[in-house]
Amino acid sequence: STRLAPSFLRTNPTSPTRSLQATALPLVPGARGIEPRVAGRGYAPCKDSQGHSHRYAAASAPACRSSASLNPSRTLQGALWAAGILRVLAQLLWDIVMGDAVRYGFAFTCLRALLKCRGEAMLEAYAAAFAGLARRTRSYVVAGSIPVPPLEIDAEGVPRIARTSSRAKLYNTSLTFGLDGKVVSQVKKAHLTPPEYGLDEALEEWLTSGVAETPDGIRFATLICLDSFFPSCYGQLRAAGVDIVFSPSALAGPASAWHAKWDGKVPLPRNLPAEILKDMGVVEEAEIWDRHALQGHLGKVFDQGSGQTEQRGKVVYGVSAFASGDVLGLPFFGRSRIVVQPSAAQEKTQKTHLAASHDEPEALVLVF
Repeated sequence: STRLAPSFLRTNPTSPTRSLQATALPLVPGARGIEPRVAGRGYAPCKDSQGHSHRYAAASAPACRSSASLNPSRTLQGALWAAGILRVLAQLLWDIVMGDAVRYGFAFTCLRALLKCRGEAMLEAYAAAFAGLARRTRSYVVAGSIPVPPLEIDAEGVPRIARTSSRAKLYNTSLTFGLDGKVVSQVKKAHLTPPEYGLDEALEEWLTSGVAETPDGIRFATLICLDSFFPSCYGQLRAAGVDIVFSPSALAGPASAWHAKWDGKVPLPRNLPAEILKDMGVVEEAEIWDRHALQGHLGKVFDQGSGQTEQRGKVVYGVSAFASGDVLGLPFFGRSRIVVQPSAAQEKTQKTHLAASHDEPEALVLVF
């Protein structure tokens, strides 16, 4: 739930000027959990009862107090913790009975049980952060993905865990929030990386409700991280009449890995296209993304029947935003970019606007 790599589409029906923004937001501990740091919002140091320093969002952080002045009921707190642990254990036992340990392995089954029990709290924090960001900036916000059970969007545009469908599934899901903070689309990740094998693939229904449209007719959709490497996904987006493709991604590890070659120690995702496998271990991570992700495929349509590629269709803009920052000692890296196709804004060749670095927070804006 900390993989927050949001992108923005700012649009005003009364103005001819719009902007695309690929933002690598630093993730910092806030008063309500992990929060993206937003420009203009202050962060102040605060020490806990053990004297450890933390940085809290000044807009919502409580004042520094001694542990004596807070004095919560330790008995009640302990009971709540015990109840939470029992709930996770009960969910784990049920999942084992239902065969999850065989299907996903015991370690992933434990993780799934925890995510199922904490899914509602995670979703509430996720939606509050990005819905509030959309309202404050008057932007469409394509949020980074979060592992949750199947979702439904209520009449108020608020995401909730579906009650009528099976809670046995867990999908890596990205939501898009409109100018008023309401959810306007959701997309599930279709292709998973090895650390995500405890989740479920959404190969068939990934784009079911994943296309959003602005009041002036701009249609946009999302490819979550690894999905941007699969050419067939772009064909489905063009068939849906999409103008802009957003791709939020999160790569965890040392920043030096961006310029390193695959060494075979980390397992590769399943069913990678053959052209990517040829380059693994031969070129750097950065070039893999240049050649085979959004930038490399935006100008092509893939025909699964013939295996041939054709020239681009309607999609004319691509926005790839990488998470940036350090969360609980785990760093994230990646170079955000905005890709402009020849048919957009009188461009004659494909142009790529790159962030200045792959390991620093930055807002990359293209006005058109």
